[in-house]
Amino acid sequence: MKNTYPQVLLPTSQHTIISCDLSKYFLLRKTPNNDLIHASTGLIKDEMIVTDERGMLDYSTNLFGYYTTEHLAINLGISKNKDYFHLDWIHGSDVKQPIADVDYCLESECGFFFIPINRILEIKGPFKKGDDKSDYEYCSKVIHRPTNSNFWHFEIQSIQIKPDTEEPHITKNKGKWQKLLSSSLKSIIRNFIILDKPETLLLPVSEFTNN
Repeated sequence: MKNTYPQVLLPTSQHTIISCDLSKYFLLRKTPNNDLIHASTGLIKDEMIVTDERGMLDYSTNLFGYYTTEHLAINLGISKNKDYFHLDWIHGSDVKQPIADVDYCLESECGFFFIPINRILEIKGPFKKGDDKSDYEYCSKVIHRPTNSNFWHFEIQSIQIKPDTEEPHITKNKGKWQKLLSSSLKSIIRNFIILDKPETLLLPVSEFTNN
């Protein structure tokens, strides 16, 4: 990859939130390195799925297509403006372009895996909130959450669907229920991870621009 920030990743005022059917597409997840498989079990290591289990409730991924494995090498952590680049993009706005060696560098090593979107949509399961006697249920959704540096950022979110509340997402805290739910979600994700690169499908431009 050339040492200039890829324009294809940057949202512009011409972009719009993606809400079309994505069931034939894949999500791409970065891992800390490419040593993904546990030698004794043959399964992907827990720390390759997520390093902090709290991240399972809003699981950060990228829509594979315009966003490629090459883009995973970008590290925006060196920038004094890193908070800006990781903020949610404001719909209709233009953004600053990151500057090489000032706002980002390229990492020499990382790993990745893919998740077929059609396998993780509308997965439902029960959970308890600590000492709360109510029965709750979550439902997995794939939500477009573009940032100021990555239009193709998506999250697998766990939406509370029962009992009805005004809070649309599961409230995060340090309770035991969160750990149990996160563990359950991690097991679900593990079942559908694929390591081989799928066919590259490009979302029609009409689905993500105002043109």
